[in-house]
Amino acid sequence: MRWMWLAWGVMACGGGDSEGTDPGTDTDTGDPVATIDSGSPVDTGSYTGTYTAPMRTAEELATWGPFSVGTDELDIDGPEGLTLKAQVWYPSSAPQGDGETYDNVLAGYATEGLPSDCSATRPVLVFSHGNGGVRWQSPFFTEHLASHGYVVIAVDHLYNTLFDLDWTKLDELAIRRPADVEAAFDALPSIPTVADCVDPAAGYAVAGHSFGGYTALAVAGAEVNDPTAGGAPVFLDDPRVWATIGLAPWDGFGAITDGTAFIEVPTLILTGRRDVTTPILQVRGLWSPLTVEPRYLGIFERAGHYSFSPAACILETSDGCAPDDIPIDEFTPMVNQASLAFLESVRVDPAYIDLRPEAGAELTWE
Repeated sequence: MRWMWLAWGVMACGGGDSEGTDPGTDTDTGDPVATIDSGSPVDTGSYTGTYTAPMRTAEELATWGPFSVGTDELDIDGPEGLTLKAQVWYPSSAPQGDGETYDNVLAGYATEGLPSDCSATRPVLVFSHGNGGVRWQSPFFTEHLASHGYVVIAVDHLYNTLFDLDWTKLDELAIRRPADVEAAFDALPSIPTVADCVDPAAGYAVAGHSFGGYTALAVAGAEVNDPTAGGAPVFLDDPRVWATIGLAPWDGFGAITDGTAFIEVPTLILTGRRDVTTPILQVRGLWSPLTVEPRYLGIFERAGHYSFSPAACILETSDGCAPDDIPIDEFTPMVNQASLAFLESVRVDPAYIDLRPEAGAELTWE
């Protein structure tokens, strides 16, 4: 599988790892080449009692939440008659068991098949992976949200994953990816583990890294210059989206430029000043036209593109993987804290935004 990691590290606009420690490597040529041991969050014990969601502290937002986390892999119906591989993460009150090793490649903390805690309706987030990524690429992010009570679902964008990347299909993917996200949300009521946790009428938040960031912005309402139709403007939004997060978002070779001006849902963009894959000027090109309130741009001063996808650092040595880039165990808690503070400020109480990481040497807010 070494060629797969190489493709991801060199060609991809996305990647992933688990909760904040340095990724490990295994030079054995067997299968898998590498599994990522993500260290231990503050508390992965089971949650007992009734979760009333009191105002949490900044430290609590940055660390593992009050729930254990379950995960399931399944197939769902996608657009255009496609079948999509999906991964769902959800809160549980059962004891946390052995962590899942996704496709025998990437180790996480979620336990396959745990019973879900649907004692209350859970907020939903749909995550979109990067170009050449995979649905489980960022468990540091997806598992973290589930430990705080979210149901999170991600799909493999067919022909754009670690295992089936087809560069000739990028144009059609720019149009189809948002429909994949909608299909993921539509599938939740038919997934037995989480069907009783979700309210389809409550909508969902959408987040993604790189090409997934493009996808998240498009689903949130950005005008897209359709690359399959000579750049004709088109909208691929889902009115059920209530917030969007772009992690080092890509502009899709100009498929989204000033079209972000049309976004009308609260928006958070996080990026790295050292990013050379989606450079800061490109990200600013997506940020500057935004007029929606609230909106937030966080720039990590020592982060690169693969800081958001640290599994790529198994082979990569730059763009977030260099020795003087921000260490993963400092970076991922800040990403998680900023994202959760933002989501809860939209969903629960605007005061939550005050619990995002403070500006300082590592992070600038604009």
